[in-house]
Amino acid sequence: SPFYEPLTSDVRQQYIDWITSWRVALIKSTTEKQNGTGNVNEQITERMRLSNPKYILREWMLVDAYTQAAEGDEAMIHDLLALVEAPYDEGTEEQHHRFYRRAPDEALNAGGTAFMS
Repeated sequence: SPFYEPLTSDVRQQYIDWITSWRVALIKSTTEKQNGTGNVNEQITERMRLSNPKYILREWMLVDAYTQAAEGDEAMIHDLLALVEAPYDEGTEEQHHRFYRRAPDEALNAGGTAFMS
């Protein structure tokens, strides 16, 4: 789940309503721009992929990287650099496993590493 806590029934319904209206608007805007070729869902997916990076550096990633670097291991610094050099790409299976996820549980209890301010 993308949420850190279970949603209440009311919030869940609000979320579903928002997603539904967003989807309608997205299909409408894509249909208006469609040049008669291709699948609408494929066009939507491609537009979203080109507009939204898959990988965004998070504080918990950076804390791990600079902590390791302070101990002389710069490998994660280089791993993160490779990640941000192509943030819109799908990345490798290893990158996906390591970085395309929620903050690890231990980061949730470390001040300033799991939530945006």
